[in-house]
Amino acid sequence: MLNKPNRFFIVLAFIVYVIVILVNDGFMATDEYWTGITRYIPAQKSSLANLVGPDDVKSPLQILPMHALAQAAYGLGVETPYYQYRFVILVLGLLNIGLLFFAIKKISQILKLSNQEQNFLWLMLTFYFAAPFGLTRPMFESIA
Repeated sequence: MLNKPNRFFIVLAFIVYVIVILVNDGFMATDEYWTGITRYIPAQKSSLANLVGPDDVKSPLQILPMHALAQAAYGLGVETPYYQYRFVILVLGLLNIGLLFFAIKKISQILKLSNQEQNFLWLMLTFYFAAPFGLTRPMFESIA
């Protein structure tokens, strides 16, 4: 099975990650991420002035990309806060996947992995139980 072209395993990984992006609501909890989400969602009421509170320890640059995407979604006609949030997850998740896939391809070239070794690496990335969920969260830390 590992003798198939890399393209097969890359497409398989992409399909799994996109399904996770579409099905996974992300990380909603009563912690700093929820606090951050409520600052840029709903986009109708969000402004740059309310992105950072006086007692924040985080940089506004961590929330700014999410705010920009929520505003873009609103500009595209997405008025429901939930779907604005889903738009943020979709765009940041696809960016994250693109960067991750690029890195895997480059490390395979640098290490001069055989076709079978590359395919095994793609399978490990695809089916490692937490990777698709962890790497599609709209978090500055995930993308960084």
